[in-house]
Amino acid sequence: MAKDPGAVAQPASFYPQMKAESQCFRQDGISNTIVNGTNPGYQNGLIELNYIVRRLTPTECARLQGFPDYWCDDLDIINPTEDEILFWTEVWETHRKIIGKSNKPKTKKQIIKWLKNPYSDAAEYKMWGNGVALPCVCFVLAAIKWDIKNNA
Repeated sequence: MAKDPGAVAQPASFYPQMKAESQCFRQDGISNTIVNGTNPGYQNGLIELNYIVRRLTPTECARLQGFPDYWCDDLDIINPTEDEILFWTEVWETHRKIIGKSNKPKTKKQIIKWLKNPYSDAAEYKMWGNGVALPCVCFVLAAIKWDIKNNA
């Protein structure tokens, strides 16, 4: 039986004394009727497939959206300048006001700590999931440019 979270298994019913062509095996993902065992030898079960579905890595998500592998590399700022701290203080304050969940603004110490390590896989998955594929944006913008140029 498939044990991994997200693993794929095929529902199947089989009767060992039957010929292979009369086995109850479905490929549409719907399980056969589960029997109560009154028919001796009849089995209910799952047939484990030779693969499991795995989670994409953040880099693979970036590639699917048309971005280069290095897009989220080197985001950290180990020794931020006062201007960088001020900029990010304003960004976080704007975010706080828009979201409206926090009553306290981030402190300078919190912002410096975040700038030293701003990356997380969860944040990157969220970014790619809420993003738009770059080739699609380029296609739409090219069509708008063409239309303005030819119909102006």
